[in-house]
Amino acid sequence: MGHTYGPQKERGIYRTKDGGDTWEHVLFIDEGTGASDLAIDPENPDILYAAMWSIHINTWGLNSGGAGSGIYKSTDGGDTWEPMSKNGLTFGAERPVGKTSVAISHSDPNVVYALFEAESPEVWRSEDKGLSWELMSQEHDWNERAPYYTRLRVNTGDPNEIYSMSVRFVHSLDGGKTRNPRPPRGGGDNHDIWIDPTDPDRIMVAHDGGVSISFNHGASFQRVVLPIAQMYHVAVDDQIPYNVFGNRQDGWSYMGPSNSLAGYIPLGLWKGVGGCESGFAKPDPVDNHIIWSGCYDGGLERHDLRTGYSREVRVWPEAGYGWAPADMKYRWHWNFPLAHSPHTKGRVYVGSQFVHKTDDEGQSWQIISPDLTLNLKDHQQNSGGVATDNLMTFDGATLFAIEESKLEADVIWVGTNDGQVQLTKDGGKNWTNLTANIPDLPEWGTIANIEPSRYDKATAYITVDLHQMGDFDPYIFKTTDYGQSWTRISEGIPSSESSFVHVVKEDPKRPGLLFAGIDKGIYVSYDDGQSWSRLKLNLPLLLCIGWRSRNVLMTW
Repeated sequence: MGHTYGPQKERGIYRTKDGGDTWEHVLFIDEGTGASDLAIDPENPDILYAAMWSIHINTWGLNSGGAGSGIYKSTDGGDTWEPMSKNGLTFGAERPVGKTSVAISHSDPNVVYALFEAESPEVWRSEDKGLSWELMSQEHDWNERAPYYTRLRVNTGDPNEIYSMSVRFVHSLDGGKTRNPRPPRGGGDNHDIWIDPTDPDRIMVAHDGGVSISFNHGASFQRVVLPIAQMYHVAVDDQIPYNVFGNRQDGWSYMGPSNSLAGYIPLGLWKGVGGCESGFAKPDPVDNHIIWSGCYDGGLERHDLRTGYSREVRVWPEAGYGWAPADMKYRWHWNFPLAHSPHTKGRVYVGSQFVHKTDDEGQSWQIISPDLTLNLKDHQQNSGGVATDNLMTFDGATLFAIEESKLEADVIWVGTNDGQVQLTKDGGKNWTNLTANIPDLPEWGTIANIEPSRYDKATAYITVDLHQMGDFDPYIFKTTDYGQSWTRISEGIPSSESSFVHVVKEDPKRPGLLFAGIDKGIYVSYDDGQSWSRLKLNLPLLLCIGWRSRNVLMTW
C-alpha cells in the first residue's frame, strides 16, 4: 500500500523467488495506487489476482478511489498482468472505484469473487477464472465504511459461501445473491478472516477487539483477548498510589492503579470512567474524584468516582455523523483537545474550531475565541472519496491542542490541525496568530502538542506532526518570548518513517530536561533540545508519555 499520504513509486506487488533474500517489483499501476489484497490459485500458483486501491489521505480528508483501483490478473507467476476490466468487471478511468478485495474458492478455483467500494458496494462473481463476471449484490451492508474494511473471503469447503469483513459479519450461502439474516458473530469491526483449507468448520476472525475462533462453522466463537491496546493519551491523579487514565480504541475511558498490594495490577482493578474510545480522560486537578472523559463527535462526560455516575456535558448536542464539516455548527476532531485550568478551580477548556470554556461543571459553555483555524472551506468537505465517510477522523480546520500557562492565569496556547499556533494573554479577549514567526514550518501540519514551560513564563514548546502530509521528520520548536520567535530543537532526533513527534514534555523537577514521544519511541534531551538520545532499555515501541512527579508514564 505504501504509507497512503502521498505519491510513491514503491506501491504495488512484490515477488521473491529465493525465500525473501531478494524481491522484484512485479506490478506497479501508478504512484497513487497500492495493493489492498492478493489471491493465488490453490491449484496453479502461476495464476494470481491482485486487488489494487487508489488512495490518498491528508489532514483534511481521505480520498479513496481512482483510475488505478480494480482487479488485475497474472497467469505467469506475476511477470505480466492484465486488468479484469477487459472481461466485464467495470472499473478504470471512466468508472473509478475505491478499495477492492479479491478471493478464490479453495474447493473450486474457477470461482473468483471481487468486492468493490463504490457509491453502493458491489459483489462480483466469476465462474471461469475471471473471463466473465456477474454482479451479485449492491447492498450497503456488504461494505460499510469501505476504506476501513473491505475484505471478502470464500469458505474453503463451499464455493457459494462467502464472508465480508465489515462493521458486522456479512455472510451469504448463495454466492452473494442474498445475505444470511443471522450471520455468524465473530466480533465487532472485523478486518480479516482465515478459514482452514483442510477443515472449513475451523474459522479465525481478526477484529478490533482481538481474535475470535470457531470450531463449528461459526455457530459459536471463542474470544481471544490479546494483551494489547491502542491508548490515545495518558494522565494521572495525585492519589497514593496514583491512578492512571486513558482512552482505549474500541473501548472506553479507563482508570487503573499504578500499584497494588498483590504485587502486580490485576485486570479487575481497572474500571471505566465514562467517555469512549478517542480523546482524553483527565482527573480534575483539585478534586480527583471527578474525571472528564472525551469522545468523538464532541462527546464529553463528567464522571464522579464516588457515585459511579457519568453526566453528559458536551458543548453542543448535535450528531455530526455523515455531515461534511462545513455544514456543522462546530467542527470536532475525532481527538479534540481537553484541558483543565491550573489556576481556576473547576475550569475546563475544549476545542472545536473555537475554544469553549466552562466554570460550572459543564452546565454551560462560553466561546472565548474566534475561529482559530484557517477556516478554508475546501478543507471542510466530505471525506471518503467514492463513498462518503464523515466520522470526524479526517476533519480539517479543527483545534488539536489547548494549554493554559502553568505560571500565568489566562495565558492560553492553542494549536490547530491546519498548522496554526495562537495565543491569548487575557483569557480569550484578544488572540495573536504566531504561525508566521515559526521558521521553515511546512504547511498543513498538525500542532499535536503544546507544552508551556513551568520554569519561564514566556517559554513554550510545540510539536508539529506532518506525517499525514507525507513528511515523517521530527518537528519540535521552542519559544522564549511568547511566540515572537521560535527555534527548531529536534534536529538531534534521527529522521525515519516513524520519527514524527506526537508530544514533548518538560521534566517537572529539572529545567532543560525534555522528553519527546515519536511514533515508535522516546527520546530524551538533557540540554533543552540541543541534543537527543534514544530512551530504550527494555521498552517496547511507544506512542505517548505523561507525568507523575519524576516518574515517566508511557503507553504503547
